[in-house]
Amino acid sequence: MGRITVANGLTNNQITSVSFAGGDCVGYVSMGDGNLAVVDTNEQVTQIINGVNTVSPSNFDVKVYPQPSSNQLTFLFGKELPDGNIDLMDISGRSVRNISINNTSVINTDVSALSEGLYFYTILSEGQLLKTGKLEVVR
Repeated sequence: MGRITVANGLTNNQITSVSFAGGDCVGYVSMGDGNLAVVDTNEQVTQIINGVNTVSPSNFDVKVYPQPSSNQLTFLFGKELPDGNIDLMDISGRSVRNISINNTSVINTDVSALSEGLYFYTILSEGQLLKTGKLEVVR
């Protein structure tokens, strides 16, 4: 198999794996956006299977550190999220920061301007609530 790109029909050029079915000369290309492309012997995409690598709340892992935090806070996801947002809310439920997620597994954010106290976060991706949690800001 030669070079296969969006010019051949892939939805993006971030290839995460390539495999072949035994004996039928069909290739399968997994892409970073969660799609799977079926590739023929002419290196052309014949089919796109959407959402093979979707993230669900039951298999989503996040680490938030350091806890407590005074300046920088890191959200480390177990899987790369294609899109979404993290909403930080104060103890009364008022949103104090909304952070966009775009094809990443790590988000760093500055919390030095937030008042000391307890905050809650929600992580949403593709319209789905993945995780909620709490964090503390100290001075």
